[in-house]
Amino acid sequence: MINGAVGGGAVIPPGPGLDQFNVVAYGAVGDGTTNDTTSIQAAITALIAAGGGELFLPTKTFIVDGLTLANASHVLVSGTGTLKLKGGAGAGASILSITSSSDVTFRDVTIDKNGPNQTNLNFGIIYDTASSSILVDSVNFVNVDAFGFFCPTYVPPAAQAVNVRVINSLIKGVAGTTHSDDLFVIVANGGIFANNTVEATFGPAGTGCYIYESVNVPVTGNTFIGHGGSSSIAITCTVGSSLVCPVTGNTFVLGTNDVAQRIWKEQDNVGAVAQTDGVFSNNMIKGNGGSKGVDVTEASNLVIEGNHFDTMYAGILYDTAGAVDNVLIAGNLFDNIGGGTAFFDLITPTNERRVNNQGYNPVGVVTVAVPATTVAVAAAPYDRTFYITTAAAVSVAIGGGPTITLPITGLSTVRVPAGKTLTPAYATTAPTWVVEGE
Repeated sequence: MINGAVGGGAVIPPGPGLDQFNVVAYGAVGDGTTNDTTSIQAAITALIAAGGGELFLPTKTFIVDGLTLANASHVLVSGTGTLKLKGGAGAGASILSITSSSDVTFRDVTIDKNGPNQTNLNFGIIYDTASSSILVDSVNFVNVDAFGFFCPTYVPPAAQAVNVRVINSLIKGVAGTTHSDDLFVIVANGGIFANNTVEATFGPAGTGCYIYESVNVPVTGNTFIGHGGSSSIAITCTVGSSLVCPVTGNTFVLGTNDVAQRIWKEQDNVGAVAQTDGVFSNNMIKGNGGSKGVDVTEASNLVIEGNHFDTMYAGILYDTAGAVDNVLIAGNLFDNIGGGTAFFDLITPTNERRVNNQGYNPVGVVTVAVPATTVAVAAAPYDRTFYITTAAAVSVAIGGGPTITLPITGLSTVRVPAGKTLTPAYATTAPTWVVEGE
């Protein structure tokens, strides 16, 4: 059964078992000027009364302000049309608000936030924590100044919306006239953010995609393109539970001051704890010299592995806001990092290990004087190799272990693992060493 199959462009067959509700048949004009809220809401009301269906948007631009989808299920919003928020919409207005609904899919439509013409803070699509199984597939979000897709309620994972998926979509932000903030905010217990393209000036202090205290929402295969801003961030992942959202296989092309990923503790949720069990792996991060890769603030049990950091101010930044504990940084490639330093440490992490990172030398290849005999060289979070460059009778103890006697003449090499001290002993003058980190 096809409801409203008159005018408004070609009608596509509905999904299996779904009636189709063409918004034009309910009086929507779609001329980019007329406010079509009342007409489209009528189509939605009919759809809900039928127990679900397909809300079809033909190739037109529909101006709306305050559509609602409440207590609905088995809903498909599709077509090649555009839902555009009217200019000057009121504070808190939205294109569509989803409450207490399940099995809601958006496919192929365009959501136009109309950011340059907004004077209040308002929203594109918002959903509440009582909703579940929301799928956004191949949707274009354009002119997003803030909150193109948003859950306004921050709650612990057990009370979050279940299974929120955003795939194959375009999120394109703009600088708003009065508001610029996070383009996407996902609060969910389960879901995915995958194969999307996010392009914007993310700031002044916003994010391209904000995974907010969520659980099991992988972020994978996306492309984030930033054009610079003040402390703008491509993607932020933060949770208040033991399971975090892995960020893998993404491409970041960053402008000045852009940050690829921020891992931190969020303060807005009562009882929020530091992020734990995070993974940032196999990503490509291309900066412009003033960008930053990963900003870690108050987190623990993190793996940063197999990434390529290229042309940025700092590959990995430990911020000052909170403690960082138990971090493995392994197998990353650092190219053209500002000042030759991949890490910018404002704090000293606890239990950090850096191993097998290429193009990164944490202390530089330098000749150093070893301390007085039997005085330990301090431990470092990365493996180090010490090369003797002058002849001397030397023995060493690594990490308080047994004494090892080195040859009196010739080049000798000592391998010192991360977290271990080196205590040399010598009979005459101190040797000199080249110290090389990994």
